[in-house]
Amino acid sequence: MMAGVPPLREGGAGVTSRAPFASETVAPLHRSRNEQLRMTSSLNHAVVGSLPFGGTIGPAVFSKEFEMQSVIAIVAAGLVCGSSFAGFLSNAVIDDFGPGGPGLGFTRQASGGASVSGGSGSLSSGSGFGYFSGDAAGYDASAFSGISLKVSGLGSGTLELFIVGIYTGFAAMNVPLNGYVNDGYVWITFDQIDAVVGYEPGFISSSMANGEGIGGIGLSYSGGIGSVSIDDFEFRSSPVPAPGALALLGVAGIAGARRRR
Repeated sequence: MMAGVPPLREGGAGVTSRAPFASETVAPLHRSRNEQLRMTSSLNHAVVGSLPFGGTIGPAVFSKEFEMQSVIAIVAAGLVCGSSFAGFLSNAVIDDFGPGGPGLGFTRQASGGASVSGGSGSLSSGSGFGYFSGDAAGYDASAFSGISLKVSGLGSGTLELFIVGIYTGFAAMNVPLNGYVNDGYVWITFDQIDAVVGYEPGFISSSMANGEGIGGIGLSYSGGIGSVSIDDFEFRSSPVPAPGALALLGVAGIAGARRRR
């Protein structure tokens, strides 16, 4: 650590914070250009590798105003990137219903009239999609904490999930998803699936961490009139960010751009 740079400490939501510089208590907005650049350089050396995106803060004018904008940008990005702050991947697409077919080594099987058209899947009552791993060890989803799905037109029908370990170490069948829909997206964690099917908390996650890959996962729809449209079927580390979080990121970016001019 460079002389005169306060020690870093861990803050909430994976954000690294620091104690204030002693000199910041005296006219913090009226330093000379050389002082500002020197302090920015010192701070860069202190936090290299600890920012969630890697790299440094850069040669911007360091002030209380700039510091607040940086914090807003980091927090807003955290809302978008989710648990990637903690070393997790943000998402992995099982099926985006595009022309390339499913991802992650899964093959898709449709039943009961389920279909794919225009970049989304369509499920009528009594139909479903099943995804089965082509890997003998299954798909390793241990980097994620749950499952996300975009839904439209759910109506009075019931949308259900199944997920099975490659060695059948866990098998969660007929997990109802209706109660986990918010802003048009299903978000259900593996721990919530544990609770629905009666496993001990953390059972599915610990099974995957111990080498139980996912052999099969799928969706079925029943009881509804018409059909439900689905898209963006993913393993995720956090829910899809709400529109307000995306707006916050945009505001932070605009504020930072204005400050750099």
